[in-house]
Amino acid sequence: PQQMTLRPQDFRVSKETTISLSRTATADDQATAETLRKELARQSGGTVSLASKQTGNQVRLVLAADRGALEKAVGFDGLQDLGEQGYALDVKSDGVVAAAHTTVGLYYAAQTLMQLLGREGKATVIRGVRIVDWPDLKYRMMQYDIARGNTVNVEYWKRWIRELGRLKINQLMLYMEDDWHSPKYPFLGRPDTFTPGKARELVAYAKQYHVELVPQLESLGHADALLGHDELKDLRLGGGSWAICPNAERTLPVLDDLYGELA
Repeated sequence: PQQMTLRPQDFRVSKETTISLSRTATADDQATAETLRKELARQSGGTVSLASKQTGNQVRLVLAADRGALEKAVGFDGLQDLGEQGYALDVKSDGVVAAAHTTVGLYYAAQTLMQLLGREGKATVIRGVRIVDWPDLKYRMMQYDIARGNTVNVEYWKRWIRELGRLKINQLMLYMEDDWHSPKYPFLGRPDTFTPGKARELVAYAKQYHVELVPQLESLGHADALLGHDELKDLRLGGGSWAICPNAERTLPVLDDLYGELA
């Protein structure tokens, strides 16, 4: 975290623990609260519920419209502008408050709360701490190489997307050569690689975890997998199979088709 101060006492998760949300919460915020509720219940072995009003022994998730409202929610003064992805978090023995300006900020606050879970004897606790956090980079990306025989197993990818979200990674770049079942060029695409159906399913799934899928089609170089097809041999540079010729008549139309499909 950008700023962190330890508190002398932890917050104990018990059967009385509840989670509350702001009235302005969206469906995505409710999903964040439900994920946090399930994790607190799983770790404590008890029952944690969602509450519509403020109670004791509560984790409050607050959407704050401006800096003043955020400072009031967490009891901090002099906060800087945390932007759309920042959040403030205060964990004390009598309650927890997580506040942010946006849905994505609140989601990242919940990820940090789950990382603070621990044990004290037989009790499940959230470590006592005050955190103010924001990203140095707006976009934080991992690249996945689909080429060289890798497959696109949707359930495996969903598991990985969940882990990226937990780590606050918000973009996943897909490195592709001949790894796309193109509707317009049906000879492209290896068995078990990307299809339009898989892409749509994974894009929608990733949005729940604030992860954006970014396709990358290798061109003009690294194109031997594409150019290995006789149907594209007129695109080969100098008769070779590694690079696409930028001056070939069909180069721009073919690339435009493929980029358009991927987008």
